[in-house]
Amino acid sequence: MSIQHHLVNLIQGHILLVKGPALVRCEGNLCILGKDNNNEVTVRAGKILPFEVNGFSKVKIRIYGNGNYKIVKDDTLGISIWKKVVDRIQERPRRIMIVGGIDTGKSTLTTYLSNITNANSLKVGIIDSDVGQGDLAPPGCIGASLIRKQFLDLRDINAEYYGFIGSISPMGIENIVIDNIRQILDKVAVRTDICVINTDGYVEERGIDYKLRLAEMIKPDLIITIGDISEKFDKFQIIRVRAPSGITKTRIEREKRRLAQYAKFLDDRKRIFEVKEKKFVFMNKVYDLSILNNNLIDIQNTLSSLDILKDMFVGLGIGSDVKGFGIITRITSGKITVKTSYEDEFDTIMLSTIGISHNMRRDYHISLVTK
Repeated sequence: MSIQHHLVNLIQGHILLVKGPALVRCEGNLCILGKDNNNEVTVRAGKILPFEVNGFSKVKIRIYGNGNYKIVKDDTLGISIWKKVVDRIQERPRRIMIVGGIDTGKSTLTTYLSNITNANSLKVGIIDSDVGQGDLAPPGCIGASLIRKQFLDLRDINAEYYGFIGSISPMGIENIVIDNIRQILDKVAVRTDICVINTDGYVEERGIDYKLRLAEMIKPDLIITIGDISEKFDKFQIIRVRAPSGITKTRIEREKRRLAQYAKFLDDRKRIFEVKEKKFVFMNKVYDLSILNNNLIDIQNTLSSLDILKDMFVGLGIGSDVKGFGIITRITSGKITVKTSYEDEFDTIMLSTIGISHNMRRDYHISLVTK
């Protein structure tokens, strides 16, 4: 991997955009998403962070591989584009829902809102409901956490609650996603002053109708819409903001970030269990494993051969509470082998439509239902 070293001088009004992988060392007073910083910052691959200067600052940048940086002076970037959101936050809306398309800065805005809320000594919770490109949970899942300090990257935060969806797209299973968000919100809202619900970038076709149904279910006090998608939400309190420019990711970058997020929750340790000791759930429905017929069955209906479960990404839980994650590596002689870092007890294996190659280099779709 190539490494480039750069030294840049920033003045008032300049914004430094750094796209990872990169290491940034700051001298002077810099603000990153509402968090003051004057030391070292690591920018993950595919992540873009805006560094804003107050006065003068000298910055050393180490760029790795395909990372890059640029200096801009542009009113379509930086926290100034969110000023009216900050003003509205002073009124302390308890539930804030963020809606926008792909690469419109939803996670960046979520981070900023959390940091300014934290700076005001308010308790903030974040629900990350993007099942394809989420930051708090592995793909195919929803994650939520109570935020106790300022941060720069949601992937540095450990989730405290999970919802296992089992697909990296909400299309066709919107009601399952909505129900999981509602259940997690009920747990988070009672422990926080403000809860931010960050949604996925599915806004085409039925996507906006799905977001509207979600809003009707969770009843946000404020919806922040990014871009020109606000007309459907006119019966809610809305703030419209512009999408920041220069933050797009390529398809390959999105795939790499998704694979890195799986890896964060998995390792090579293996556990072997008796099939008959576990309950198997897929899309909120309980199934039986029939070793005799070598099938996954739902009463009289055959869903799939057990062979298709190999390399499947799964959730491990107690009842509906998600406790850990794993990959099924083998099913034979009434036993199931799962590769997982989770070491405690569980009684439920949550199945998915997600397969992960043995070398963790790609994920793929599993067509589980064959009725």
